[in-house]
Amino acid sequence: YIKRVVALPGDMVMINNKGEVFINNKKVSEPYVQYKCDFYPCAEIKNIKVPKDHFLVLGDNRANSADARSWPGTFLPKEEIIGSP
Repeated sequence: YIKRVVALPGDMVMINNKGEVFINNKKVSEPYVQYKCDFYPCAEIKNIKVPKDHFLVLGDNRANSADARSWPGTFLPKEEIIGSP
């Protein structure tokens, strides 16, 4: 999977049913997101803190992406990330 890191360890995360992301209570500008959840609601995440050595990763096609919103455990462990900034 190719996903975008959107939250770091210690961040408080919320994602509403439109697929909009809020980090530490601030809406994230995501001009790269191609399809938000305009027709069908997205899975939501309600104010969860990203654990140490984990990251929140999401797909750019927010309306149709198998990403952290649908994974057990929600957050990706650091050791499973392949790639560079």
